[in-house]
Amino acid sequence: MTDKENKNKAREAVDISATELDELKRDMRSAQLASWIEANRKPLAIAGLALVVALVLIGLWRQNVKSQHESAALAYSQALAAASVDKKQVLLAKVVEDFSSTAYAPMAQLQLAALDEAHAAEHLQAVIDHGKSMDAWRWQARLDLAEWHLQHKDAAAARDLLQERMGKAYEQVRHYLLALAAEDAKKRKRHLRKALEAESHDEELKRRIQAMLSDMERAS
Repeated sequence: MTDKENKNKAREAVDISATELDELKRDMRSAQLASWIEANRKPLAIAGLALVVALVLIGLWRQNVKSQHESAALAYSQALAAASVDKKQVLLAKVVEDFSSTAYAPMAQLQLAALDEAHAAEHLQAVIDHGKSMDAWRWQARLDLAEWHLQHKDAAAARDLLQERMGKAYEQVRHYLLALAAEDAKKRKRHLRKALEAESHDEELKRRIQAMLSDMERAS
């Protein structure tokens, strides 16, 4: 046999050995996996059951949220449709009590603030504090509560509520109320000017601001 033939035979032997080695490794890995599964059969079964339970609970939670939302929407609509103010207040209070975790609770509180003057401040503060309140609701509640404090001679409390900027549609009223709550004429005049520069949706308010500013400038 020539040297070339001997080299080819040797190469074939090496190739066969490498293939067999790969197959052996695969067999070993399969055996190890099967052994691990067998050894962990109980924990795996428990984990699988836990996953199924979790999926079922998530589905039930979503269904409950949807059902609660629909019930809250119906209760809120019925409250708004009530024939008398007293009945409306009772039904709105029921919405707040029964659906406190939904967005219908702060919506009902806004309505109650307009109907229940004696507890208006409490209702408005509840809107500000509620986690489901939209920004627009919070801004309106801040404005209304600041005005309530001004009516009750508490300018400092009003200023605290009005420090943060609001949406463009609310900035004119915010600066107007800040002018009313201002500690001196200089600050009042500055807020009146900012109120005139802000986006306006109330012509009557705009004329009132202009008149106040004109009176202050004539007096100075």
